[in-house]
Amino acid sequence: MPKPTIVIVHGSYHTPYIYAPFITLLQNAGYVVHCPQLPTADLKYLVPDPSHPDFDYKPGTLQQPTQAEDAAVIQSLLKTLIDYQKKEVLLIAHSSGGWTAPESSVLSLQKAARSKDDKQGGIIGLFCIAAILAMPGSSTTSNFGRKPPGTRDDEEVAVWFKLHKSNCTTVPEGVRWLFHDVPEEEAQRYQRMLTGCPFLMSEMTNADVYERLPVAYAVTLRDRVLSVEYQEMVIKDVEERGTKVERYDVEGGHEAFLSQTQRCVDAVEDFVRKLLA
Repeated sequence: MPKPTIVIVHGSYHTPYIYAPFITLLQNAGYVVHCPQLPTADLKYLVPDPSHPDFDYKPGTLQQPTQAEDAAVIQSLLKTLIDYQKKEVLLIAHSSGGWTAPESSVLSLQKAARSKDDKQGGIIGLFCIAAILAMPGSSTTSNFGRKPPGTRDDEEVAVWFKLHKSNCTTVPEGVRWLFHDVPEEEAQRYQRMLTGCPFLMSEMTNADVYERLPVAYAVTLRDRVLSVEYQEMVIKDVEERGTKVERYDVEGGHEAFLSQTQRCVDAVEDFVRKLLA
């Protein structure tokens, strides 16, 4: 059967270039892949001068983008692929893409709902990699602040981002927190690609997405940003809404699609086979 088109919904601070090795292997496996730049990680919306990014500017100088605008970008692409090109689409959500991808997966774009109306194409599933999966009514920021069951009240949370005067955040030590399991030269290069991120306060409005859409989750076992316990907590959130999550364990950090690229592609392939069986 024809393979679905893949849309990668990238995480905060990221540009599509960081996903290039992952995209290349997916393309080699026969997939058409899209990974649009999202506004909340786009320097041209985050700083007055993108050529010399300085986040320590006075709050209010710029109207910072919201994650709802990210969802609008993804949904516009999905409508083109599905309504006009009749494509079947697998969404891959990384990190804060765990809010944007399900928010964008409205019922009219889901394959199961479209099939009932004799329409072709549609979203066939959601594949997550270390994703901050949001529940309806919550934001990425509120979800990220949750503590997994069993966490002590006095347990310190690692602070891996820097808050600037603009109320944007950056990741000064990206090599330590994000790219610690890739070769040093590559890690430094990816560090330079990181941008910034405003506080992501948009509340998820897509109320029943997890009851309708198949979900897979790649748990990143060496993640320094999201603990395994946190990832298991959000998997449980989805399963409590009635959807059994297909779990894949990956021996990588938050950017496992770089350090364990083939493993991530194999997991995507396995999930696709199960969806199309």
